[in-house]
Amino acid sequence: MLAQNKNKDERAPAIYMAGIKDSTTLKDSTVTRYFLFKENGKKIFKRTVDWAYCNTWNWLVVREHDAKHFNIFDENGQPFKELKNISSLKQVSSKESLIGVEREGKFGFYNRQGKKVIDHIYNQVSPFYEEKARVIKGLDTFFIDNKGSRINKSNNLTALENQLYSFVTLMSATANAIFRNDNFFLEESEGKQRLRASGGHLLIDYYYDKIFDLKEYPGLVVVRLGGKFGVVTVRNELVIPIEYDRLYYINRFSNF
Repeated sequence: MLAQNKNKDERAPAIYMAGIKDSTTLKDSTVTRYFLFKENGKKIFKRTVDWAYCNTWNWLVVREHDAKHFNIFDENGQPFKELKNISSLKQVSSKESLIGVEREGKFGFYNRQGKKVIDHIYNQVSPFYEEKARVIKGLDTFFIDNKGSRINKSNNLTALENQLYSFVTLMSATANAIFRNDNFFLEESEGKQRLRASGGHLLIDYYYDKIFDLKEYPGLVVVRLGGKFGVVTVRNELVIPIEYDRLYYINRFSNF
């Protein structure tokens, strides 16, 4: 199932990237290899990957070991056959129907099912917004509709339009944030933290060194204990074992 526009009761599942340091790959360097997990603690792949990112459509953008390019998968780890060996992926709104994809230095557009809709003929593209995208082809900058047809829209843009139709490419994992949630609060003593509900009910007693915020998922928290990371529920039920050197929540929910 590909992600649609979500509300609080109908949301895409959380995706986590949990890393283990590997000193066997390079003689004088330590690299981190990552497993990808669903919010129920199930691994998406049995193998590790070098890096991953999850966009607003819940596409997994994955770089395999020592690869220069990316492959795209759905949230269950199934590959999109037309989206292999891509160079970059543009941001996309959950409301839009097309996403910009770069391959061999040229951009085209694909739909949510991973099917190519507009050929790779552009030097640069913006995300689609309100069914329009700004593109560069050769020395010409103009707008197209979702069929790839040129449309009559001025390039004299407002500050907001410059932001919405930006050519910037952003692909990154989301780091863990300081705990902020109106339904819960943290207490700290002697280097340990515990978690209470807003009404005062104790949920997790002093045990973990650090409890991190996941504001989109108030029922799940990343925790750190003795330098290792894992995921537990707010009732301290183990979801992802506390054995990883790094752990990130990689979903991206903002439209741009």
